[in-house]
Amino acid sequence: MGSSLDIGLMHMLWHIIFWSRLCPRTKQPVLRVDPASGRVLAEYASAKAAAAALGLSNSAIGGCCHGKVPSVDGHVFRFKDESVVSTTLNTRTVLCSIRRKV
Repeated sequence: MGSSLDIGLMHMLWHIIFWSRLCPRTKQPVLRVDPASGRVLAEYASAKAAAAALGLSNSAIGGCCHGKVPSVDGHVFRFKDESVVSTTLNTRTVLCSIRRKV
């Protein structure tokens, strides 16, 4: 048998591997849309790419895509395939928030 430190370390590594597979961080295409007409103004490979191109915070852009904030510095962002992405992200958000509370 290993020491309690070894068992604790193995347990911690198991949780890291388990939750990283359950809550993967994937790049989702992001659209910058006109708030008045809803017309697509630009498409970016990810929130990080949009942030780099526009000089904005990628977490703020992600918050806008998730509907947490209405706009970022006057820009409105949405995930490209909102129907698929929102379902995936809502499931991931719930599971990841459960993980944080444990």
